[in-house]
Amino acid sequence: MLKDSTLAQYLYDLDRRLDRIMAAVPLGEPGRKLRKRMAANRAHLFVFMTNRDVPCTNNVSERHLRPSVIFRKVTNGFRCEWGAETYAAFRSVVSTAKANSASVLDTIRFVLSSQRAPEALRTPR
Repeated sequence: MLKDSTLAQYLYDLDRRLDRIMAAVPLGEPGRKLRKRMAANRAHLFVFMTNRDVPCTNNVSERHLRPSVIFRKVTNGFRCEWGAETYAAFRSVVSTAKANSASVLDTIRFVLSSQRAPEALRTPR
């Protein structure tokens, strides 16, 4: 594990490099949009360097998307918009239940009825 002082040096170097990139004049509309987005979110780009609880990769997000990607590849996509929307809503419910250590079945039942949320979903984390 890197020392805090080493991370601080790396962060300083990253900030200097980003300054040079941001100083470049974008050539087209996509470049202008990217530059604007980078400027708006700059304070959040390197949070992983100062907060060790923040992962430096998006592997968690990739793992959450994997079931949907596999489903799309196996089924060759959706034939209609409502099917895609229904599947997206279902995956959202299942992923939220799993992330909160709640029963997937109880959570689906809750979503489809007017019952109160399962305890695991009511407890803020």
